Amino acid sequence: MSLVSTSQRNSLPEHMSAALLPWELSSELHDLYKAYQEQFQPSGPAELELIEQLTMISFKRRRIALAERASHMATAQQRSSIERGDQVTRRALCADPSRDRSHTSSHEALKTDETADIRDKRDLADSLRRSETAIALLEDTSKEDLTSEALALLSDDTRAWWGDHKEDLEDSSEPLSQHLLSFLRVDVIPLLRNGLKSIQQRPLVRQQIHGESLDPTRLTILHKMDDRLARQFDQTLQTLERLQSGARRRRK
Repeated sequence: MSLVSTSQRNSLPEHMSAALLPWELSSELHDLYKAYQEQFQPSGPAELELIEQLTMISFKRRRIALAERASHMATAQQRSSIERGDQVTRRALCADPSRDRSHTSSHEALKTDETADIRDKRDLADSLRRSETAIALLEDTSKEDLTSEALALLSDDTRAWWGDHKEDLEDSSEPLSQHLLSFLRVDVIPLLRNGLKSIQQRPLVRQQIHGESLDPTRLTILHKMDDRLARQFDQTLQTLERLQSGARRRRK
């Protein structure tokens, strides 16, 4: 017969809630607490106390994992720079002779991931294809003015950029189609091509900054703390199992 009341099983003790750090959710701690109770079915206050200890040890190990990631990301952020071709970027690309120029920054690489790379590459490649098609249309002198048709081919971003650019044009006898052609050749195409090169460089730069941001000393300290908690967990679990084993023998 269980000596643990239903209310004790269903509620999170106040002293456990009080141990939470500001960003931690009591619901997550409570869920873990209930999961251990369901697994071990404590039959008395001693067993319940051990369940509480197992819960808090597990939660503290989560904190260490979070601390390891947070510490690493903070260091990476401090090392990053918004300047294209910054020192981290140059170190990342120095081993590849084909990359004679840096088109990205460590900050840009750090704030993106593989999913963003795929999305950005797709969008830029589409804009480049549209712009090159529009250029071919404008270069065809055998046809009448096709400025409207060329504009319709452009991506929304490029078309919006052209709208801003057109407002700055000085009065000129030169046809608008020639202004658009020059804009696409001089401003748009180089930007899009450099953007694609930047995306290509991101993975190497991302790898470099994450590698440089690893702090072996800090990691060693965190891992020692986690090892100590793991031993505490094992000892607590063994104590609980001995208690429950003894209780089963007495009931026979």
